[in-house]
Amino acid sequence: MRKIWIRILIVYIVYILFWLTEYPYLYWNTYLCRLWEWIDPAYLLVFFVVGIICCVWVGRQSIREFSGNIFSRESGIVLTINVVYALLVLEIGSLLGNYEINWAGVVYQSILCLICVGFTEEWIFRGFMVTQLNRVLKSKKAVVLVSSALFAMMHLPTYFRWVIGPVSLGAVSARLLVPFLMGIVYSLIFMWKKNLFTLIVIHGVYDLIAEIAFDQWYYIAYAIYWVMMIIYVIYCYRTRVESADAPGCCTYETGRI
Repeated sequence: MRKIWIRILIVYIVYILFWLTEYPYLYWNTYLCRLWEWIDPAYLLVFFVVGIICCVWVGRQSIREFSGNIFSRESGIVLTINVVYALLVLEIGSLLGNYEINWAGVVYQSILCLICVGFTEEWIFRGFMVTQLNRVLKSKKAVVLVSSALFAMMHLPTYFRWVIGPVSLGAVSARLLVPFLMGIVYSLIFMWKKNLFTLIVIHGVYDLIAEIAFDQWYYIAYAIYWVMMIIYVIYCYRTRVESADAPGCCTYETGRI
């Protein structure tokens, strides 16, 4: 048990240190940005350094444990619904804002949000963290809360780097609240469905909305998406995978929280 906690701590510390040290250089270095073009250099290195070296080698976790049953009829439906919703957000936003859609920019942001951000963060925080915590914590509620707290705290380095003006406790709390709630939703889905692909799609589209929705439509689009996520969480609970022999990371008896 102690070894597992050490693995979790190592992965998390390396992740945080990476964003504290390499983040500004990788994003502000114009040569690197032009070299990678459509691929986010920071998230690419995070995936290989933290995701592969730390999670797989140091964390002793197999590739199969991360993914679960990736491709299924349900994951295809989730992908289709999210693509349709993203397109609707684009079209409605262009009508309300009376602007023309930059499709090249949309494709670029989609690649960054889905492949770079969504894939990397879900691989590490659900695929690894939830899997490892499930082995050392008897309570499933504790697994969800601890993994969600770690996910929320991970967002603080970037917040402090970009914040303008004095930092208040209320602003920091508000910054932590949204990713904490996201962590709860994503952890529940992963524990109940054992499918990382759906989380990559959901997480990626969630981040993509910030790039394609503007003004008041931004808040409306996010409110609708939160309702969609809550509905999907309820669906996941009712159709949860309960077999301990099912492929994936979290093997437990009932899967109940």
